[in-house]
Amino acid sequence: MNKESKVVGQSKKMSLIESSASVIAGYLITVLIQYWLYPLFGIEIPVGDAFLISVIIVLAAFLKNFTVRRIFNSIHTRPEISTESEPVDAANANNAASVNLNQSARIR
Repeated sequence: MNKESKVVGQSKKMSLIESSASVIAGYLITVLIQYWLYPLFGIEIPVGDAFLISVIIVLAAFLKNFTVRRIFNSIHTRPEISTESEPVDAANANNAASVNLNQSARIR
């Protein structure tokens, strides 16, 4: 992979910031949905319980978002494995073979 096409993934810090922003937005949406939607279905719960339910839902969503983001980031930033064989430099291959033979001769 050349330097120009190097893939840089999202840092854990940025994943945390993005997931936190998503959680805050999710919390506000959850509270508003509970406020407007629950009464339509005849569900009446105390405000404190509604906020606690929202916190539980949002924390679960945060953990899910952060985990999924990190998994996809690790997949996205894996080095590519080439299926094409690299050309072998005959001089370097011979030198490597000589070194291996010399080392094995010293061991005996």
